[in-house]
Amino acid sequence: MKNTDSNILLYAKGWYKKTNLIDDMKVLVSHKYMWNKEDCTIGDIVSCCIDLLCKYCILDKPKYILKQNFEEILQDLNPNEIWKCGYEKNRSYSYEEAIIRKTLSMLGLLSVRNGDKMLIELDEPDVTILPLSKDAIDSKRKVND
Repeated sequence: MKNTDSNILLYAKGWYKKTNLIDDMKVLVSHKYMWNKEDCTIGDIVSCCIDLLCKYCILDKPKYILKQNFEEILQDLNPNEIWKCGYEKNRSYSYEEAIIRKTLSMLGLLSVRNGDKMLIELDEPDVTILPLSKDAIDSKRKVND
């Protein structure tokens, strides 16, 4: 694996089938860090998500983009706004889950390519980690296309 972030980014982009967010993320975070799934906590998932958010959406960005991203994150973590990230309104609010959902929604929008220039090189999805989504199976495309 060239990019250890690949599977989480691919999950955010809809390449993997989503079943239970926390369980899925335990699998992905454990695989990234080569841990046992049973040892992975929700705090570990949040830390990993924050690391990826900083790496891809915050650090090395112009000041105005940093401000926009930071503002959006804080506003969308609000229990009345987190529905935008796939949080069901009728469920009780979990701050940790809100962070994970918001992070994944932002990572899912990342561009991997700008014309001929590769911005983020991702590994192909690994079906031994999680099953592929129906859209990924049907599209038969490569992740870096």
